[in-house]
Amino acid sequence: MAIGRPKKMMNMYIFDILKRNTDNNHAITQKEIQHSGITTCQVTVVFASQISTLKT
Repeated sequence: MAIGRPKKMMNMYIFDILKRNTDNNHAITQKEIQHSGITTCQVTVVFASQISTLKT
């Protein structure tokens, strides 16, 4: 979900984070993407694997 930013742009925010922070030798975890989303894009990144835990 995007807070303060359009939800439709979430894929572009994640792509931008991956483009800036990864390469063939440096991977990034979901937690690191979430942290980068909050600090650089001012968005809260929620992955599909986390939705079931949020609904309970």
